[in-house]
Amino acid sequence: MAKDVVKTADEKVSDSPKTTRAIVRYAHISPRKARLVANLLRGKNVAQAITQLQHLRLGASRPILKALQSAIASAEHNLKAKKELLSIDKILVNQGPVTARWSPRAYGRAAPIRRPTSHIEIVVVEGKEDKVGKRMIFPVIPKRPKKIKEEKREKDESKEAGAEEGIEAKREDFQKKAKGEEKGKRRGFFGWRRKLFNRKGGEK
Repeated sequence: MAKDVVKTADEKVSDSPKTTRAIVRYAHISPRKARLVANLLRGKNVAQAITQLQHLRLGASRPILKALQSAIASAEHNLKAKKELLSIDKILVNQGPVTARWSPRAYGRAAPIRRPTSHIEIVVVEGKEDKVGKRMIFPVIPKRPKKIKEEKREKDESKEAGAEEGIEAKREDFQKKAKGEEKGKRRGFFGWRRKLFNRKGGEK
């Protein structure tokens, strides 16, 4: 199956010198569903758009958020734009290739299953502070870097090792109690009585 491909290109889409475009190609969602989300974001500040995308329970939120993050990162890196002043100038959802799958039906027939894809294009533009108004507080996008995963894995491994050591210590204590080697405690059944009930007699 085709994966989501993000392509970012800086160009003069409008008269503004600080305009950036990002495209997610072959997103595994139908254009009709993606346009429902795109229509909510058109013309909004990027901070408002990201906050809305994080709380929307729609499948198109993820690829659109991916394209928006790519456009913001490109504007910051290539054009030295301030992300608090960026807004969505244009957002388009175009039809991608449709792959066909087949489902078996009665009487030896087959029914087609359509797998549509979409091309999502987002254009962000930097506006002036007086036009945008008060600066928006940019939302924090939660991420899980490799370092956090490695630390969590090391903690889990140390816990497992500690649990194994605890089991071994308990096993050794049980064996000592069974043999009667622990001082200050009564010898168990496997102590002096072992000699009494041993068939060979001399074995300890």
